[in-house]
Amino acid sequence: MFNLGLVSKIYWFWGKSTTIYNLSNLLTYLGKEQCLRERLISQLNLKARSTVLDLACGNGSNFKLIEKYIGKRGHLYGFDYSYQMLSSAKKRAEQHFWDNIYLKQGDAAELPYNDNNFDAVLSTLGISAIPEFKSALDQSYRILREGGKMGILDAQLFEGKWRIFNLPIKIIYSIGAAWDYTKNIIGEFKTRFKNVQLEKYNGGTMYILIGQK
Repeated sequence: MFNLGLVSKIYWFWGKSTTIYNLSNLLTYLGKEQCLRERLISQLNLKARSTVLDLACGNGSNFKLIEKYIGKRGHLYGFDYSYQMLSSAKKRAEQHFWDNIYLKQGDAAELPYNDNNFDAVLSTLGISAIPEFKSALDQSYRILREGGKMGILDAQLFEGKWRIFNLPIKIIYSIGAAWDYTKNIIGEFKTRFKNVQLEKYNGGTMYILIGQK
C-alpha cells in the first residue's frame, strides 16, 4: 500500500513539525500517550545495562522512559527511516546528555545489527507504517537474545460501537501517518514469538503486544 519513499516524505514533515506532531499524538492516543508508552516499556523486563532497540524511534519519545530502566551503563539504539525524525531524536538525546544512545537510519526490513545482540526491541506506532513489516518482525526476532522480549504499541480499527469512526480514521491516518490498517500485525506477531500477551485500549483501537523469543 505504501512504499518507503512515501513514508519518508510523510515523516519528514512530522520531523520538521514537532509541535504539530505532539499535538496530533493527543488525538491518536486519546490523551493516554504517556501511560500507554509506560505500560509497554514496563513489560519488557529492562534492567540496568540492558541493550534495547527502539525500532522506528521517531523523535525519541520513548527515550526518557527507557533510560529510567537501563541507566547510564545500558545501551539504547534508535533506528528510523526518516532522517528528519532522527535529527529530532538526536536533539532530544543531546538536551538530556544521554551519551548511551546510538542513532541509525535505515530500512527496518534489513536491520544492521548482529544476531542475538539485544535484550529487548520495541516499536510504537511504527510497525503499521513499515511497508515490509513481516521482514521487520523477522529481523527483530533475529537480533533478540534467547528469552529477550519484543513489545509493540500500535493501532487498529475501532471495535464494537466505536466502529462508526473507522471511515474517517482510515482516511486521516492513511494519508497523515502512512498507516496501513490492513496489516495483520497481531497474527504475524503470534507466529514468531511465544508467551504472547495482548492488551487493548481506547475502544480496541490501541493495543500492546508483548512476546518472547
